[in-house]
Amino acid sequence: MSSFFAPPPPPPEPPERPAQPPRRPWHGVPNRVIGRTVALNLVLGHSDKAVIWIPSVTAYPDLFEFQVEIRHQPDEEGSMDLFGLHYQRRRSRSADGELDPEVLRLGIQLSDGRKATNLNPGYPFPDPNDPNTPPAGPILGGGEGGGGGGDGWHYRYWVWPLPPAGPLAFVCEWPIADIPETRTEIDSALLLDAAAEAITVWAENESDASDGDRSTTGHVHRVVLTPAHSKPPESAKPDEAS
Repeated sequence: MSSFFAPPPPPPEPPERPAQPPRRPWHGVPNRVIGRTVALNLVLGHSDKAVIWIPSVTAYPDLFEFQVEIRHQPDEEGSMDLFGLHYQRRRSRSADGELDPEVLRLGIQLSDGRKATNLNPGYPFPDPNDPNTPPAGPILGGGEGGGGGGDGWHYRYWVWPLPPAGPLAFVCEWPIADIPETRTEIDSALLLDAAAEAITVWAENESDASDGDRSTTGHVHRVVLTPAHSKPPESAKPDEAS
């Protein structure tokens, strides 16, 4: 063997990754749960220039998610962004301190009067010394980026916590599209019933899942799906000797 081309030294051990803080319900849509989707086709605002609606909502044990669909008429110059849909990148207030008419305003209000909007989403600023204390809420998260182009756009939002019993209001306003402040309500029971049917795919942490929930044989992987609010079944008792 040649002594000139010596193999390189082994790479250094990678640094130990810091432990990730546990996920809290107010951090957003959980990736370990299959939410229950309910069709709505709820029109929030409509004018000769634009229409805004929510096709459906997806409920999870602690929050719900919805997508806002937007269609608008092209302007005379065929603008790709006629109404300033990317409001996050624009100034929300004009020089006189009023909201810019191009800004699409969207919000929700719970039956107890609490509300959150895309201008004041209610994001928590947790105390680093007390990260486990829930924020007051509600939180209207998401909306960044979106997708689409031309005369159609869509944005996805989530709301924490699940609403209390009673009416849940969706409120929108879009002055430049001639859509005044419009309030549309649904019965929150629709979301609460759907949330009870959400399905847990895997435990929050691997240590939370029992050996009976997962097994591996060759390349076959088995995952037990259970309703998110249900208790795991009790182990069957062995038959008593006759």
